Amino acid sequence: MIKFSVIIPTYNRASDLDRCLASLVTQTFTDFEVIICDDGSTDNTKSVVDSYCNRLDVKYIWQENWGGPARPRNSGIKLAQADWICFLDSDDWWYPNKLEKCFKYLDSADIIYHDLDVYDKTLRGPLKRLRSRQLSDDPFTDLMLDNNALFNSSVVVKKSILNQVGGLTEDKKLISVEDLDCWLKISKITRKFLYLPESLGAYYIEANISRGIKHSDSLEALGHKYISDLHSDKVRARVTRILRYNQARICHINHHYGRAGRLYWRAGLRVLAEKMFRYFSTKIINNGKKY
Repeated sequence: MIKFSVIIPTYNRASDLDRCLASLVTQTFTDFEVIICDDGSTDNTKSVVDSYCNRLDVKYIWQENWGGPARPRNSGIKLAQADWICFLDSDDWWYPNKLEKCFKYLDSADIIYHDLDVYDKTLRGPLKRLRSRQLSDDPFTDLMLDNNALFNSSVVVKKSILNQVGGLTEDKKLISVEDLDCWLKISKITRKFLYLPESLGAYYIEANISRGIKHSDSLEALGHKYISDLHSDKVRARVTRILRYNQARICHINHHYGRAGRLYWRAGLRVLAEKMFRYFSTKIINNGKKY
């Protein structure tokens, strides 16, 4: 049986997918299959995939557009032949030693992850490194307190574990946080999270779903789902403040200053809240409308 199934959801990213698949051709460990899960693309994605059929063990499935990566990933997991699932977004790519490095640790973990280098559309070299961390002996609380430590395109996880937690949630209220939701579910059944402190791939930034204002609502829904599972009122209060801060930052970045101010206030950050309220008031005066 092959060792890895690489699951790649995609939607109208033919040129990015070409770069992604090219990185798989150069892998030094070659015992893997690739499953392209197309969420209703209308560009030339299929022809790009076809161009790799003689160089990779590729399966391609096209489905009506669902509007997020969860359903395509679940479709790929169902088709996967390997015991280990590797997630890879179609605009990201791996360095040649990614699978070889991860293979060495399969007996030590149920889920493996690592750092990624950040690139923009210039592709002129990494802008910075997305650094992860080793989770504590209580990975559930760690993830709730200190945010998502597992970058999706770095994760290698046992298929049996994914099956136990029912794959990725298809609750549309959790679009953009479905990966964190999955890691939280996994953290309830295993503590064998293994962090490799090196960069084994690239994270491409352009239009990212997690940056939009709707991500704030998704974080709210995630908090409601899991806050009661924390072990003490003190921890629940701390997580709630962190959640409000993260929501406020998203609103701030997206220029929703009134909402950002309310969330900063609820997080206990009154100076930032007052600053947002001043911005909000200025916008109303200048534009004659509310944000």
